[in-house]
Amino acid sequence: MRLYAWWSGMPRQGRTGWTLVVFGTGYILYFLKARLFVAGPPITNKEWLVFGGMFVLIMLGSKLIPAAPDTNRKVRIPGSRFNITPLPAGTPAAATA
Repeated sequence: MRLYAWWSGMPRQGRTGWTLVVFGTGYILYFLKARLFVAGPPITNKEWLVFGGMFVLIMLGSKLIPAAPDTNRKVRIPGSRFNITPLPAGTPAAATA
């Protein structure tokens, strides 16, 4: 039940990142165990491409995981196209704003 609470309490961006990391790691482990270190039919170029793509998937997922909490700190200014991050209260620029 704790795993479900952890998963449900996480932002969507974090859940997506963890899904990409777990899926990519799982495929890499499968490929190494079942295709690379076992005698069998030759490995095709498509399989090598997917194997390399899984490393890209892990990199994208690991980029999404720490970026997820930052999305909650953004402030939307009505009538503006930009989201801003508020400055901490003790900074000099925050005192003049």
